[in-house]
Formats: sequence, structure tokens, C-alpha cells
Amino acid sequence: MADSVPMDASRLLDFLTDDETSLLGEGYFSLRFEEEFKKSWRYGWSYSLLLIAVDGLDELAEKEGDLAVSSAYLDICGQILSATRDTDLSARLGGGSFAILLPGTGASGTRAFVERVITALSEGAFGRYRVSVGGCVMPDVAVKSSDEFMAAARGAVDSAREAADGRLVLADSVPD
Repeated sequence: MADSVPMDASRLLDFLTDDETSLLGEGYFSLRFEEEFKKSWRYGWSYSLLLIAVDGLDELAEKEGDLAVSSAYLDICGQILSATRDTDLSARLGGGSFAILLPGTGASGTRAFVERVITALSEGAFGRYRVSVGGCVMPDVAVKSSDEFMAAARGAVDSAREAADGRLVLADSVPD
């Protein structure tokens, strides 16, 4: 029998979750994203990927320090988690970038979800942030891989960031 090496619990926790927010970690999110993409593609299920960019956090760090930014991350994550279902997957991708997978959700459900999140993040203390959301909905966008799906969502969030009002942009094609 081969010697088994015990898994270092802290390494596993670091892989599974983001240490600052307790949302899914980027590595684990990538694995789940690939798994959900394959299920959606195989069965033709609706599936949405949203990327959220929160601008204004650098200015907050300059004015109020790192503790204020950490508190902002927790506030933002709380709003994201309060809007998601148990079957949705939420992750922090680093800095002010977040991702949400919405299995079984088409374009109209995605728009309604985003409206709730943007409203929550734009009100009260969140008024100092500019929230831009880009997304992609399968099978509305014909993609052949999870990489193409992610690229379409990244293109959409970039378009949303370029808009003057910071809003939702859903990709309707895969960028060249």
C-alpha cells in the first residue's frame, strides 16, 4: 500500500476560497466554470457568466487605507451573495473583479439579476463605486469552448467599463 500524504488543510482552503472574502477562489472557480460549461454545452441548458468590475477602490485605498478596501470587499461580496441562489457560483478574481455563474439562467433572468446587484452596489455606501457588468449567456452566444465563453464575457465587461454610466453589457458574439 502506497504511503498517503495528508492534504495540507490550509493549502486546500486557499485553493477553494479567496482568503479575504470567502467567495470561491479563482482556481476552484475555474474548475467549476469548466464543469458547468460542459454540462450546459452538452445538454443545451441556459447558462450565464457575469464578470463584475468595481472601480473606485484604488481611490478609496489612497484616501482611507487598506482596511477600508478590505471592508469594501466584504460589503460587495455580501451584496453579491445576497442576490445569488444556492446553485450560483460567486468568486473573486482579484482586486475589484468578481465572477458569477448562473446555471439555468437565460438572458432575461440574467438582466433581472444584474439590475438587483447594480442597484445594491450603487446605493448607500456603494455610491462611491462604479460597477460595470459584462456577461455572456449560452446558448445565445455560439461558443465552442469555455475559453471562448470567458473571452466573450471579458469583452462585454470591457465594453461596460468604457460606457459612461457603468452598466450591463451582454456579449452577442465571440470577440475576434
